[in-house]
Amino acid sequence: MNMAELYAETGKLDLALEFSERAYNQAPQLVETQFCYADKLHKKGKLSVIPDVVKISASQSHRRRLEKLWVAGMVQRIKDCNVKTQREKIRELCRQLQVIDPANNTAREYLKKLNQMLQ
Repeated sequence: MNMAELYAETGKLDLALEFSERAYNQAPQLVETQFCYADKLHKKGKLSVIPDVVKISASQSHRRRLEKLWVAGMVQRIKDCNVKTQREKIRELCRQLQVIDPANNTAREYLKKLNQMLQ
């Protein structure tokens, strides 16, 4: 994780991502490795992978920071879906997102679009 942070600070994001992934794979249950890897994924623009990495729990010390990354990943997953062919997947992703972030605008907008398509 230290190498990942050092590489990130010097702008070598590919190496930072590689080292953070290694740390995560060695200890995926640790909040610190989840945050490190998710942060590097975010910096590299690989947002849709983040929800697979971050495990949100009420007792976590880094919950707020992890939550922001997780929400960004879920928003990206929703945006990556085809509204015409993946309606149920979008509904499920929106439902999951609203559990953590009930006022999320992206989830609201997509659910509104889906409801309008039914009318």
